[in-house]
Amino acid sequence: MKRLRWLQLATSCLLVLGAALGSEGSSNDLESRRDRLEARIAAKLARLERLGQPGTLKTARNAGPAVAVTGTGSETVTVDCARKKSVSEAIARSKARFLRVEVQGTCAETVVVERLGVTISGTAAGGATIAPPVDASGVPTGPAIRALGAHELVLEDLVLTGGLNGLNATDSRSIRLTRVRAVSNPGNVESGDGYGVWLIASQAIISDSELSSNGSLDPGTGGPIFAYEGSDASVVNTPMTDNGTFGPLAFNYSILRIVGCTVARNGTGAMAVNHSRVQVDFSTVGESAGPAPLGDFAQTYSLLRYLDSTMENPFDSGALNFSILQYRSGSSVRTSFLRASNSSRIEFRSATFQAMDVPDTPSGVFAESRSFVEAAFSDINGDVFLSDFSDGSFETRAAIAGRVSCAQRSRVFTNQPPAGGISGCE
Repeated sequence: MKRLRWLQLATSCLLVLGAALGSEGSSNDLESRRDRLEARIAAKLARLERLGQPGTLKTARNAGPAVAVTGTGSETVTVDCARKKSVSEAIARSKARFLRVEVQGTCAETVVVERLGVTISGTAAGGATIAPPVDASGVPTGPAIRALGAHELVLEDLVLTGGLNGLNATDSRSIRLTRVRAVSNPGNVESGDGYGVWLIASQAIISDSELSSNGSLDPGTGGPIFAYEGSDASVVNTPMTDNGTFGPLAFNYSILRIVGCTVARNGTGAMAVNHSRVQVDFSTVGESAGPAPLGDFAQTYSLLRYLDSTMENPFDSGALNFSILQYRSGSSVRTSFLRASNSSRIEFRSATFQAMDVPDTPSGVFAESRSFVEAAFSDINGDVFLSDFSDGSFETRAAIAGRVSCAQRSRVFTNQPPAGGISGCE
């Protein structure tokens, strides 16, 4: 029930944005854009609500306690899946403090790790593959790897494919994935999974890997990585492309760092929801895809920060419900509709914003419902709209190529007049 309450909170926050877009009721263009955005939000929420259904999350929580390691020393075992050997059985048999499992071939199983100090390594050229079986209807019977209390789990030179998720990790710390391809995990439309990596109260570093082609865009499941319930993840030099309903997502007090990555053609851009933080450093986030695409969002006391990165996505992005979007230190933002709503902030520091023209719809930076837009040492190449007691500060070497318009007791502070002028501001 706690999980469903948080989902309901996320739902209400998303709907705030849809409702806020209707504040300029006199504008048919804004109303039309509001209606399209509400339809896209509804499509995403239908996928999120599946997290409360029986499926991967419930299975992980009911997996039982982690197995205590009673032995000492190290052990290395080899598992040849071509000879019908099982990685899970090899792990369960060992009592050594540190266990290294060298895997060959394609393993048709869900590998279960419920102890600490395990390394699973593909030894053949190109690594080994773990692909769980499917049931009579073609739905995967589990994730490729399920970890519970599996602290210090190391995965290297593996392909995790064909599962409900690539890796499911619950209550597991100090996980490392190196040269791991978690790809083409279709998930189950009914339970809402289909992620390359799904972390629940876990910590992981993923480097030189790939999280792509997981889930599906229509009817819609999954994404590259889901950091959930206090998880902490870093993804380094790892492409995240062509995934399902979501892009990289941090949800419920979680942290997700994206460093040196390419993110593109997912159902959304980067998203931080409910007291979460996503940091995008030295990366490129491209256009979203699918029947209900969205851009980047920070929602409900969350932060989405870009550092020396590029975001180019024509679909709507924003911050809502006491959240912050930050673009810093050489970051470049190119989008059509960037909005702050309900006491949220958009900050540009040594960054560039370029409004993308979308036919028959307004474009630019929008702040409403006591929100705030700030730019310093930055170029704003587009219009700025402030309404409902919102403020804009462009006082420190900020150049606005468009027009600043205000409504409903909003204010603007600037040392350099916008090229398109100022109207309606206090």
